[in-house]
Amino acid sequence: MDMMVRNANRRVACEKWEDVVGPRIKKMLDKVGQRATQYRAHIGGEFVFQVTGFGENGSQHAMDLGLHTCTCKRWQLSDILCVHIICCKRFNKQEAVLYCHDYLMCTTYMQAYTLVINLIAGEDDWEPVDYPIAPPLFNKLLGRPRKKRILS
Repeated sequence: MDMMVRNANRRVACEKWEDVVGPRIKKMLDKVGQRATQYRAHIGGEFVFQVTGFGENGSQHAMDLGLHTCTCKRWQLSDILCVHIICCKRFNKQEAVLYCHDYLMCTTYMQAYTLVINLIAGEDDWEPVDYPIAPPLFNKLLGRPRKKRILS
């Protein structure tokens, strides 16, 4: 019952999303996008860029948008855009969200929760059986028994 209600609630919440990605991912991208103003992108080819940071962030990173790689490795590890990729996308005047992985998209989230869990009848509606229902067999574990009990 709880799982059925949770799936239905998530499905309804996802229908209200206005962005291509969910609100949590959008918030993360906005936070990273604020830091992208501290970097400058230099084009090296159609999909190849080099990003240079200003001041304290004076690092240089190379990225290939065709291969989905960045030398900081954040994009490859989490599939959420790093600050360098967002800087390149702003340089190209493209929407950075489109380079996120498919599993972060709203459509994929919606597909995960479209399955409907069927209802089951209560115990009063169950058909009686002719044979006794026994608990599973107990297997004694090997080794010394525990002395401390686990508090739950």
